[in-house]
Amino acid sequence: MYFKLLICVTLFIPFGSFCQAQTGSWVLRLSEDNDFINIAFSGTDKAYTHGFRADLLYTKRNGAPGFDERLTLKAGNKSIDTFGWSIVQTMITPNNLSNPAIEATDYRYACSINLLRTRHSSNPIRKYNLQTEYNVGIMGPIALGKETQSTIHKLINDEIPRGWNTQLKTSVLLNVNLTGEKQLVAVAKSIDYIGGIKSFIGTSLTALSVYTSLRIGKMNPYFGGYLPQYLSQGGESWQLYGHLCPSLDIVFRNAHLQGGMFRPEYTIVNNNGMATTEPPRKINSVGYNLSYGIVLTAKKLCITFTQRDLYPMIKKQGRHQVGNISIYITL
Repeated sequence: MYFKLLICVTLFIPFGSFCQAQTGSWVLRLSEDNDFINIAFSGTDKAYTHGFRADLLYTKRNGAPGFDERLTLKAGNKSIDTFGWSIVQTMITPNNLSNPAIEATDYRYACSINLLRTRHSSNPIRKYNLQTEYNVGIMGPIALGKETQSTIHKLINDEIPRGWNTQLKTSVLLNVNLTGEKQLVAVAKSIDYIGGIKSFIGTSLTALSVYTSLRIGKMNPYFGGYLPQYLSQGGESWQLYGHLCPSLDIVFRNAHLQGGMFRPEYTIVNNNGMATTEPPRKINSVGYNLSYGIVLTAKKLCITFTQRDLYPMIKKQGRHQVGNISIYITL
């Protein structure tokens, strides 16, 4: 199913982008977020439970910028730019998958599928980068949340979720996400410390995140372009390093928790099976996250593992552990 979706995405990539790509600079990234992936072997199935992402990344030859390049941030004339097309599926579920009713203080079933256009522009001289991400998607049954989770649970002989008929309504999601990062400290080639800020603006998520990132190990320079961070492109023949990233998030609105901007959710089903009304979910507007992990690169292949300790997105819920495994393959 994911393969078919990826093929559909490639049909929308402008032919000019392919023509300008450098030989050997294409990279396929496959990434899975899942709360069942847990270093403490205590996986769960709730809150932010699943996020699949497939990216086709590439660099471009110098030349006249295309139309979409004029609408993205560039880190100076000497920047190293990586462009990408991505497809993402994001899934939220309540704590109890066996309960078909909606609980007033729990997460709702929600799933979205999105098409992204990205640009990562890095300045190796001044040690900063700028990132632009355009996000167009849809939330609701068309995102195949019920089918995806039910199929996976059948394969692993796990309980089948019973509440997808109560998922958040169909809504169009449009977002622009902008990120800036700057080197704060560097020690030789083995330690770097970076500060960053990211803004999310749109109908999917309106939020602000401030963070720092520490990398320690054998690695390529962070601001030598995005792909060399994970692959041996003109740098180290292999890389092995750890990373630690604390962040502070300020959230104004999240469609996966509160429903679409123009279709907010107010209806719940009480214990007697009767429909009643409630205010929208009370989200935690400020929260602290911590992610840490390891990156292993061997020439044209990279595997990363990251564990994320996430604050509760809505009130009266607890912190949540989500793991990520990503694979980068040079095409």
